[in-house]
Amino acid sequence: MLIGILAGLLTGALWGLIFIAPLGVAPYSGVDLAVMRYLMFAATSLAVFALIPASRIRGLTPAIALNGIWLGFLGYSIFYGFLVIAVAHAGPQIAALVCGLLPIFLAVSGNLGGHVKWRPLAVPLALIAAGLLLVNGFALAGAPTPQARSELLFGVLAALCSVASWVAYGILNERAVDHMPDINSMGWTGLQGIGAGLGIVLFAFAAWPFGLVHIPEIGFSWPEAENLLFWAALTGILGGWLATWCWIIATKRLPLVLSGQLYVGEPAFGVIYGFIWDQRWPAWPEALGIAAVFGGVLFGIAVVARK
Repeated sequence: MLIGILAGLLTGALWGLIFIAPLGVAPYSGVDLAVMRYLMFAATSLAVFALIPASRIRGLTPAIALNGIWLGFLGYSIFYGFLVIAVAHAGPQIAALVCGLLPIFLAVSGNLGGHVKWRPLAVPLALIAAGLLLVNGFALAGAPTPQARSELLFGVLAALCSVASWVAYGILNERAVDHMPDINSMGWTGLQGIGAGLGIVLFAFAAWPFGLVHIPEIGFSWPEAENLLFWAALTGILGGWLATWCWIIATKRLPLVLSGQLYVGEPAFGVIYGFIWDQRWPAWPEALGIAAVFGGVLFGIAVVARK
């Protein structure tokens, strides 16, 4: 169980990099970063398959391969596609506030089978929800969006679709791993990386007519491309392949009701990285919110461990 918890926390720390990565890739866009990130994720997956024989899945069937690729497409490309739409129409603060509900939905959906009694879970889930509301609500109050009500509603709906895609990924991924307890973690990660790469190519073609993709105009001229390639490698290899591998390890060793709570590490670490990037200490609502989030996760771990 300890290995699963550490793997889940490391996943959040690595995934949290995506919150500051777009700040360092100008004149490229966040979509450009996503395209390069997931292409590097896919390239790393193919390299691991080619260079590490132990990563290859024994008895790999077309059904297993397609399922892994589909999960990568669902959990990465579709998730990010809806998130980009949400940010464009509702602003980053509201999109983050809505997506901050992910750990709650994952934990609740993971406990529908009654793995843990609901009453003990109420306190840690309430702490996580209150912490996320404090952190994101403080940011939202400080940076109100000018969008019209209809556009704002459209952005919120897109953010909810983003949340739904990742909740579906979390449930389906755990279900697949449960049915294949001996599945190779590196191989399963690789299949999802290929799915993420294929999906982001389709998304890039769909986003190009709307002016969201700048790579064709700017190219890879130096030194402009230096930061893009650096952050793409960091978030694609470490925040993509390695983080997904750690998440699969956590999924194999922990029930979804607990791993769902550990997912909160992504926005929590993202907030911490943001403070480091801005070179400032958190305001008291932010500090209280972060403490509540991590306190809720620790409380949730204790609840599940006592089960």
